[in-house]
Amino acid sequence: MSVPNEIQPADAVYQKDVYVGLEEQTLGSLVGDLLGNDDVMAALGRAIDPTAARPDDAAFSATLAEITGKDPADVPSLSDGCLLEAVSDLHVHWDDAAGQYHTQWGEQPDIERDPHARIEIFEFDPDSIVELKCQIARHLLCQVRDCYLGMGIAPPEPFRLLSAGHHGAGTGYEHYEFYDRYHDPTAEISTWYEEYTPDDAYELSVPPAAETEP
Repeated sequence: MSVPNEIQPADAVYQKDVYVGLEEQTLGSLVGDLLGNDDVMAALGRAIDPTAARPDDAAFSATLAEITGKDPADVPSLSDGCLLEAVSDLHVHWDDAAGQYHTQWGEQPDIERDPHARIEIFEFDPDSIVELKCQIARHLLCQVRDCYLGMGIAPPEPFRLLSAGHHGAGTGYEHYEFYDRYHDPTAEISTWYEEYTPDDAYELSVPPAAETEP
């Protein structure tokens, strides 16, 4: 996809929608279990690090099947993309001289639901695939940060990072003095809003899946 003539490539935000291959109920209950399972997180870390030894697909799938309650044969392997079902084509997002936002949409996969995540990054030239993966991972972690800040509470410690997350949130940090510049890696942060954060803010509560008739 080409960048519209009216903008410079460096001024555009490049977006891709990501679809995870699990049902919404399963995905919701899976998040806390995944984050709390050292074996799974270690396997995922090795899976995205091309310098590390490849993880054991069978062992990882067995652990994931146990957590999700699925048959191991129904759990996608790491080599198949793990939990990733599909991604969209590239979208290009920019604002014009009048401050109006525009998006040139790429093709979406034939999936009848909203994407689970949207990668939104500015143009940059990584030195390696490792740097690219680290940048995307940090970007998605910062999106989690933005969700908590948008609710007016502090994100958990692992998500208190400085970098671009959701583009809309970054625009707010840039233009409203109410916020610190959380999107700026060089910023000095005065508050994470811990004083407004309930003690049970990070407890994950997911209702059980509805039982279906055999």
